[in-house]
This record gives sequence, C-alpha cells and structure tokens, in this order.
Amino acid sequence: MHTVTVTDPARVADFKRVFGSATVPVKERLPIPQQASIPAGYQGRQVERPCYQLDIGALTNEQRENLIAYTMERFGMSRAECVAELPRGFPILADSCLFTTDALDFL
Repeated sequence: MHTVTVTDPARVADFKRVFGSATVPVKERLPIPQQASIPAGYQGRQVERPCYQLDIGALTNEQRENLIAYTMERFGMSRAECVAELPRGFPILADSCLFTTDALDFL
C-alpha cells in the first residue's frame, strides 16, 4: 500500500478533519505531472504540477462522505457535482507531502 503524509501546515488541518489523519492512501509510487484542476467555482484555476492521486477506493464510507462535504464547502459545488467529479480523482500536490510504501512492495 502506498501512502502520503501531508506536511503543509495549512492543509494538515483539512486532511485531519476530512480523513482523520494527515496520512492517506494513494494509487501510484511516483507523482505524475497533471492538470490539478481547481473547479470553476473556486477562481477557475488550473495548474500542471506533480501530483499523487488519492486512492478513493481505499477510503471508508465516512471518509468519502467527509471528502464530498469538504469539496462542497471549499469549492462551492453541489453534492451531485462532487459525486460526479470523484471518479476523476483527487490530486494531492507532491511538493506538500511525504511518500511511504509497504516494504513488501519492493520484493
């Protein structure tokens, strides 16, 4: 299992509120450059930065619901919009976290 721990103090509080921890599961070992789209309701910005993708499938139902609620609040989106966006992923900026993996991953 791959995880990242968010280290940016401004984001740690949000991650703890949403996920119960600053450490969350991610899909890949290496960050990939991607468009980290910030929804139009939040100043309509898009930037290409190295990101990890949150492993949404590894979240508990409570964490998933917290993520939807957070996204609704933060970006001014409806619940339907948030649910529709979730399969596209949730990028985590690589420069604001530390990556860890299970040692068995290398065997």
